[in-house]
Amino acid sequence: MKRLLVFAILTLAIAGCATVAPTPPDIGIAPLPPERGLVEPEVPVAVPGEDFAGQPELQERMIVRTAEITMVVENTEESLNRIEALAIQLGGYVSNSQSWKQEEQLFAFITIRVPADRFDNARQDIKDLAVEPPTETQNTQDVTQEFVDLEARLENLQRTEEELQILLTEVRQRSGKVQDILEIFRELTAIRQQIEQLQGQIQYLDNLVALASITVSLSPQEQVVDTGWDPGKTVREALHDLVEALQVLADIAIRLLLTFLPLFLLLFIPFLVVFWFVRRWWLGRIKPTPSI
Repeated sequence: MKRLLVFAILTLAIAGCATVAPTPPDIGIAPLPPERGLVEPEVPVAVPGEDFAGQPELQERMIVRTAEITMVVENTEESLNRIEALAIQLGGYVSNSQSWKQEEQLFAFITIRVPADRFDNARQDIKDLAVEPPTETQNTQDVTQEFVDLEARLENLQRTEEELQILLTEVRQRSGKVQDILEIFRELTAIRQQIEQLQGQIQYLDNLVALASITVSLSPQEQVVDTGWDPGKTVREALHDLVEALQVLADIAIRLLLTFLPLFLLLFIPFLVVFWFVRRWWLGRIKPTPSI
């Protein structure tokens, strides 16, 4: 029974694969395509369901669109807020946003997702915030063939799943053996997992196509440096330097007082005691000379 079951499953899988690309009716041996440059191509005849080139009409092309814009703005924080508001206004969202300070100037990096049909409008509105001509890079990726392949595989697996469910019902009605039922059930579980994976990949491609990505790097405009002489500023800077110098001297004095003074006392006091004993001993040895 187990061999018969495996044979039935393989037969269903092969039959499912065959349905993806049905074999055309036998109309004799098809002529070989003309070699390029040797035979002039024939003018194709329009056939319902086919385009002018004689190829089957494909669904709408699935294009993933992305853009990277680098620009200088007058106010980084304000521009960042306006880009976030623009994404929400167009029906999209902010997928990533970062900001940091460098030399007291704010820099930012933001990625937004907007509907594909509003991609060009979003790009133009963002570039209008620049105070200098921005740098832009656009990328497009055609995922139509990948999408078609995934749908074909999904359809094949779904058809195989239906056939296995029918086979499972027949086995339950005829033999009802637990081993056979479990074997078919394991096959159904494996196929269901593959179906869910393909559905996730298709949904992911749908999301990439429906929402285009725009990554923007924001840099602040360089501030104009005033080279004029300002005596008041010089005085303020000099006073500031004086205060810092006095602070340094005060720190040194405090460190000397709290660090070296205790050490000095610990070493000097024993020295004084020893010196006093030595001096007293020496004076005791020297006898006074009697006067005449």
